[in-house]
Amino acid sequence: MIRTRVTVNGAWFRTTLANSTGLWYKPAIIVNGKEMPYAGYYEDPEGSVYQSFNTNFTFDTDIPRLRLNVSLSMQNMWFTSNRTLPKAGVPAEYIDLNGVVRPWDQAYASDPYLGQLLRSYTLSAFDERRVPLATAFNIKATKKLWNDRIGIALYVNRLISITPDYELYGTIQRRYTTPYFGMELNLKL
Repeated sequence: MIRTRVTVNGAWFRTTLANSTGLWYKPAIIVNGKEMPYAGYYEDPEGSVYQSFNTNFTFDTDIPRLRLNVSLSMQNMWFTSNRTLPKAGVPAEYIDLNGVVRPWDQAYASDPYLGQLLRSYTLSAFDERRVPLATAFNIKATKKLWNDRIGIALYVNRLISITPDYELYGTIQRRYTTPYFGMELNLKL
């Protein structure tokens, strides 16, 4: 009766990006006036985990007498987050001056050269950074012409946006959005 179609969709994404093998690392430092002669092999994963969850509600209303379609949508990005995979920073092996790979021993931590292979990280480097809800309301009007072979549309994305402030590491994060205007021309041959 009201010629309105309601479409609801959404998605949850979780992506882990990481190296499948370990990493060789040589610090670019000078120790006792000499270049660092060793490189360490770390089995720590180099990568991140990304997540997001969103939903979309779209209301399409056809007005056949005017050959017009009006579409209203509400897009909700419930959250996005990312976090760096944790690392210990202790090499599993190291390569010496002769190119021989040797296993790491914790006693090497006090050596002025080998001790430089220990990598330190703050615990907060592996915290999840989460951005909360952001909602946008969009509108699109499409007019059909010439026996419905031409469709001309005007749209406004982010006509209304709800992006509350949130706190990250003790600092208030403010988000601002601006509307986005556009036009479409669809031809049916």
